[in-house]
Amino acid sequence: MSATGDRCAGLHEAGFTLIEMLVTVGIMALGAGLAFPMLQQRLARQGLDEATHDMALALARARAQALASGAPVRLERTAVAMPSGVTLTWPHPEPVLYPDGSASQGAITLSAGTTVRSLPVGGQP
Repeated sequence: MSATGDRCAGLHEAGFTLIEMLVTVGIMALGAGLAFPMLQQRLARQGLDEATHDMALALARARAQALASGAPVRLERTAVAMPSGVTLTWPHPEPVLYPDGSASQGAITLSAGTTVRSLPVGGQP
């Protein structure tokens, strides 16, 4: 109770109204709805970048192994684990890397959504 006898004094000044809270929650939901698809696209692209980098390293490793051993090396499909959302298209027959630095013709294709990356296997280094 206040000095004037008003029991509700000061109650109208504190806190937020229901309308203010609903508007705030609505704006936050709209922002999250716009940001979530962009985040998903970015994560898929990052997974594709990592998979492409790992596959390029596997090709380089196989080429180095062929050069060091003096024997052809067949690159196996299981050389790199693909993250979820990344699709791998493998040339047929499997890529073979030769001791002279060349390789069988073909390309390894990695894709995530609408983004596609291609790694040529064949030709001279």
